[in-house]
Amino acid sequence: MTIVHFRPYLACCILPSRWLPALAGLALTVGVRAADVSTTAETANSALELLRAANVARAELAREESVWRGERQRLQAAIAATRAEQARLSHDTAEIQSQTEHTRAKLDVLNAASQLDALHLRLSEASAQLNTALTALARTVPPGTVGIPAANLTGEAAFDAVIRALDAS
Repeated sequence: MTIVHFRPYLACCILPSRWLPALAGLALTVGVRAADVSTTAETANSALELLRAANVARAELAREESVWRGERQRLQAAIAATRAEQARLSHDTAEIQSQTEHTRAKLDVLNAASQLDALHLRLSEASAQLNTALTALARTVPPGTVGIPAANLTGEAAFDAVIRALDAS
């Protein structure tokens, strides 16, 4: 195969070598002029300019693609981090809810076992019994030996008053 140049519009055509004699004859009959050579040079220069512009455009496109890929990777990393944070927070939330339920169950057991109202009632009964016993003891010992608490107190206050009276004796 041979490259034949005889007209600008046929420049760089790849032709089989058996066609060369026929084309040479055709070129002689048509005639190759000097203007065709300058037109070919101008065409080559404009083609080079177009190739340079295409190369600049290709480089700019490569830069833009690189920036886009970097931004895409950054966004994908942010999405992955957000998903991981969401999973961690969901796990923490489930754990806290479990701990809350466990603590509420413990509190219910403690409330059921302590029965604060029943304890206050028992304290009130104990203070009444102690107050009665202290009054009976005060009648058998010399005056001022045993202090008698006020009789109008109830509940925890009555119990505290009886204990203070015992401590004072």
